[in-house]
Amino acid sequence: MKVFVASLLAGALCASVARAADKPNIEFYAVIDCSPGDAAPRRDPSSGSDICLSPRHLLGGTDVVGLASVDQPAGEVLGVKLGPAGAAALHHFTLENVGHRMAIMIDGKLLSAPTILDVISGDRAYIDHLTHNQIASLVARFYAQPPI
Repeated sequence: MKVFVASLLAGALCASVARAADKPNIEFYAVIDCSPGDAAPRRDPSSGSDICLSPRHLLGGTDVVGLASVDQPAGEVLGVKLGPAGAAALHHFTLENVGHRMAIMIDGKLLSAPTILDVISGDRAYIDHLTHNQIASLVARFYAQPPI
């Protein structure tokens, strides 16, 4: 009985470590006009306004191929390296939507919904409004090896 309980506890501990080591889920969404029947609006923590998001993300998941801490003149930001499909999707969306907003979600939480000021070209995007510890944690989770 003790061996069985110890085995269950070890299994639960490994499962919780595996969940903690999961890659962060970073997604970009179009901000759309809210209409009746839409999902509940979300509160943008940057502006305090309520916004609605497109039903499907523009990019995320396997589109994100790397994360890094990047020093910018305004401070540390999270650098997001995109694969070819993600870079193309972000370029196309920003090309067509300068002056509109795009939402950035991390692990299902709305981080911000900035206004697109210019076309984003290349395979990098930069996310601000994060602390050093948050950036370090996201980068560590992204590159963590799953437990054996």
